Amino acid sequence: MKSKKFFFFRLKDIKLGLCHLFSIANFASGLSFFGLSIFAQNLGVHLHEIILMTIIVWALPAQMLGLTLYAKDVPTFLLILATSMTSIRMLFMTIDILPRLRLRCAHRITDYVIGYFMSITTWLEYQRLEPTIRKRSQRSGFFLGLGIGQMFYMVCVCAIAYTFSHHIPQTMLITLTFVPATFFYVALFSRAQIHADYWAIGLPSVLLPLLHFVYPQLDILLSAIISGSLVWYCDYRIRRRQHITTSTL
Repeated sequence: MKSKKFFFFRLKDIKLGLCHLFSIANFASGLSFFGLSIFAQNLGVHLHEIILMTIIVWALPAQMLGLTLYAKDVPTFLLILATSMTSIRMLFMTIDILPRLRLRCAHRITDYVIGYFMSITTWLEYQRLEPTIRKRSQRSGFFLGLGIGQMFYMVCVCAIAYTFSHHIPQTMLITLTFVPATFFYVALFSRAQIHADYWAIGLPSVLLPLLHFVYPQLDILLSAIISGSLVWYCDYRIRRRQHITTSTL
């Protein structure tokens, strides 16, 4: 008996991903969308516009950038271009995940759907839950279920925050914005496997405050380029030395 499908994904695999709707990662990410909704409300954006933006743009940094540029009356073309460029960072997560999800003779549209739901939350959650998936054929539907569940969760959070924001102290709202960043920072350390991973996470944390005093407008970019290049070069040299030592024995 053939299982029912949603486009090119099996429904039972999607339901398997939806079972992880209420997770710590979703809760932490939801706090960010809580702040996003209130920020948008202060700019005069309506609730249906926030929900539509969450569904279309999805990634939180792109939405925050879009709202910031919207507040500064930036032309629509530049606003769309800027928000699109922020999603380039998802390329590396997609390259990491997609080969593990792709099946033989799979339709190309499955790759686009998976890429659409890619975010740091889905990426981290899939990394954590992948060992629990028994069959490779279940992975793509499972990931889609994760993505759909997280998007539904964030839409609900935006609606709740927009409705009850006037009853929440301002100090608490500011505090909530730092919780997700702390969670994902710890999550990245928990997923690190080699020494280079730890250096790639820790070194930018040290460089960023220092570069902020020198180049406050380029601090994040410079810290990422400098630390990433330095860690890659050192790891390359160490691996090459180990290879030469092994080959000479």
